[in-house]
Amino acid sequence: MKFILNGTKDIYKEIADEIKKQISIGIYKEGDILPSCRKMGLELKVNPNTVKKAYDQLISEDVVTALPKKGYFVKKNYRGDVTLDARRAIRFLYDDLHLTSEEIIKLVREEEHARDK
Repeated sequence: MKFILNGTKDIYKEIADEIKKQISIGIYKEGDILPSCRKMGLELKVNPNTVKKAYDQLISEDVVTALPKKGYFVKKNYRGDVTLDARRAIRFLYDDLHLTSEEIIKLVREEEHARDK
């Protein structure tokens, strides 16, 4: 899992939000297993208990499920908060504005750069 914790809120909440975002954009799909708490803790340089707290948060939000001795899995019916709206926006850019993939990616990068300033 690749993301940067920015310290704007509790670390476990940042982790949970990033996982939801990655599910929404298709990095993790329904039924996929998430990295173990230990593995993700090492990758993010945080305590595995912090990752466990993030996973518990996702369980309470009905995003993931835990199977004892198997791991944490993306729930079968979870689609994410932004998936439908994002797909509609992408279809609009393709179909109505006739933009190419490269043009859409360029727009996204320009927006990202503008937000970083």
